Amino acid sequence: MDESKAPKFLTRIDNYLLKFKLGKAWEDYFIFRLYVIVLTGYGFLIYLLTTDSNILIKIIVFPFGFLVYYLVGLVLSTWYFTRLLMRLGVVMVLIFGTIALVTNVINKEGSGIDVVFKNAVKKVNNDNYDEAIRDFSKVIEMDNKFDSAYYYKGYSYFMLSNYTEAIIDFNKVIDLDSLNLEAFNLRGLCKLNLGLYNKAIDDFDIILKHDRAFTNAFYHKGLALTGLEQYKIAEQNYSIAIYLDSTNYEFYFYRAFVRKGLEEYTAAISDFNISIKLNDRFPKSYYHRALCKIYIDDKEGACLDLKIAEKLGYKVSDVYIKLACN
Repeated sequence: MDESKAPKFLTRIDNYLLKFKLGKAWEDYFIFRLYVIVLTGYGFLIYLLTTDSNILIKIIVFPFGFLVYYLVGLVLSTWYFTRLLMRLGVVMVLIFGTIALVTNVINKEGSGIDVVFKNAVKKVNNDNYDEAIRDFSKVIEMDNKFDSAYYYKGYSYFMLSNYTEAIIDFNKVIDLDSLNLEAFNLRGLCKLNLGLYNKAIDDFDIILKHDRAFTNAFYHKGLALTGLEQYKIAEQNYSIAIYLDSTNYEFYFYRAFVRKGLEEYTAAISDFNISIKLNDRFPKSYYHRALCKIYIDDKEGACLDLKIAEKLGYKVSDVYIKLACN
């Protein structure tokens, strides 16, 4: 009998038995059962590893799944399957099964990164910055192109006042995404806090080149200009910030501060008034308004403001107390 034309795999085994070719019959029977077991076991292993079902459900489903895979393998192996086709079938199952498993491992790794990243973000939200930095570092080890991990890691360093390390991470964010304006903003703030005013202004100018409605870029640029004692240009930036958001007491405070520096005391007092109206618990507004009142010879008003500032916890110089209150 021509083995390549055998109509059924098991029929060929029967023919071997009838002809007392026990060795070949056993060989075919062994191969037949082996292929069925491989198809069954490997197929169900793929099911177990690639589904997200609860483990209890998998255990319950296992006997039924195994039976289905076994019957499918049995039918396929007995119905018009030569030895060659059986081997090809198993090879295809192994190839595509392996692809499924590898894809699943990759997806599991991805979800692992997501879990670590999300937990790290929660730690940031809970002000647990040191642990968050360690977790973001793990994320970056798994994927060194994860720009959000660099961003939050830099933000964590920023909140810990470690501005040099923060700049390194924000640099990486900007390398990966040159249009991440928030990264430019925070990098600019780091430079501002390090006294690198001109370099900070460069970052804020990049933001404003792309987005003229980025309120904090005007505000922070104003702070950098204030640090350079360029009060007039700083005033202009604070004014734009106020135009974009008239509810922020700090914008009015700093515009008042530079107006005081420009010796525009009446205008400064007007801004300090608004700042206090928006936040009456900010002692610096009372203190600097008092200084303006001293300059315009309103000692009574100055004395009252100095006492309020002191009451709110601001350290007031005895010199000014004597000057205004005596």
